[in-house]
Amino acid sequence: MSEAIDTFWSFRSPYSYLAIPELQQLRQDYDVNIKLRVVLPLAVRAKATVFDPANMKPALYIAMDSKRRSEFLEMP
Repeated sequence: MSEAIDTFWSFRSPYSYLAIPELQQLRQDYDVNIKLRVVLPLAVRAKATVFDPANMKPALYIAMDSKRRSEFLEMP
């Protein structure tokens, strides 16, 4: 019987999208089931200050970091 991996997933998160190849590789290499557990997007579940127009640093960091990660993984 295969083990299961719970994966907390947001359809709006660039990090969830970027995790797809690694999840597929885990499933293939170790014969595990990937269980997606959908969560609310950060914009809905976080405090209003996360995307405060007066402080765009968190949003800019997410954009910059996900771009860097996608380049590393050679993903669009």
